Formats: sequence, C-alpha cells, structure tokens
Amino acid sequence: MITLRFARPEDADALLEIYRPYVEETAISFETSVPSREEFLRRITEISAFYPYLLAESDGQILGYAYAHEFGERGAFRWTVETSIYVRRDCRGAGVGARLYRALFELLRAQGIRTACAIITCPNDPSFAFHHSMGFRDSGILPNFGYKLGAWRGIAYLYLPLLPCQEAPEMPCPVHMLDPECRARALESLGGNS
Repeated sequence: MITLRFARPEDADALLEIYRPYVEETAISFETSVPSREEFLRRITEISAFYPYLLAESDGQILGYAYAHEFGERGAFRWTVETSIYVRRDCRGAGVGARLYRALFELLRAQGIRTACAIITCPNDPSFAFHHSMGFRDSGILPNFGYKLGAWRGIAYLYLPLLPCQEAPEMPCPVHMLDPECRARALESLGGNS
C-alpha cells in the first residue's frame, strides 16, 4: 500500500539517495554535484516552512517525493510556484508521481496558489509526457541554457493553472496553517492509498 505524507527532517538521507542518480547520471537536474546532507536538509526545512514537501512510501520505503517552492523572489510571483518531483527509478511508471502531484496541487490550491510551473530539461520525453498527463501546458523553450554530461541542454517552461486569477487575490497561506482535515484529505483521497 502506498501512502503519502509530509517530509520530515529525518527523511533527508532517503530523499537525497533518490535524488543522487538524477544529479550524477542524467541532465534532468542541472546540479553538477550532489548536495551535502546538510544542504539537502536545509532545503527541505526552508521549503517546508511555507510550501508542501511530500513523499510517497510503501512498507517503510520511500518511493519518491514532490514539492513546490517560490517561482521567483519578487513579490508579484507569490501566487506562482515551481514544482519538482523525483521518483525512485525502479518505481517510475507505477503511478507514484501522479499521486504525489495530485496531492501537491490540492494543497497548493488550498493555500491560494494560482499557477504551478515546471522547468524541464530538453530533451526529456518521459517528463514532458508525464507533465502533459497532469494538465501542464507548454509555454516555451530556452535552447542551450546549460552544459552537462558533455552536451548543451535546453530548458522548457510548462505551466498548470490551479485557480482562476482574479483582481486583488488574498495572500497565500503557509501549508501548515491549513485546516488539518484539508491537509489529511489531500493526502488520503487525492494522493490515493492503494
């Protein structure tokens, strides 16, 4: 049975091991060296202070994780987030990513976030297919924006409208300020527990 929950500091080592091959063996992440445990823990803690940082697990084994963080530092971006998702390579294609993203999006809507953005390395057909299946729309490609593993790589911007944009929107609230029932419902019903 797969369950979803919020990441905790003690999950840092397991999450870092999921992330490691994406850094060392692929251009999916533009990081060129694996972050230290301390740096990875800092990221989890900093992001979790306002945004959802979720993981999927089964029988005590973490299968993948997804989170959202601020899209940009300027104040006008506060209703927009960038999403990231990493699934253990032996668990891809099993629905783990879709469950994580559905729960993540429901929590972001409850926070008052209007738009989610995914930045994908080009080429990466599996990630494009996955994000399109989750409702993301293409926005644009910036060619030759990074050099990794002996080649220049482009990045694509995809976006997902989460809530209607309106005049004078309320400020988003931190995920930990949401009603506990709302948080639990997003993890249980939308994330799926099968």
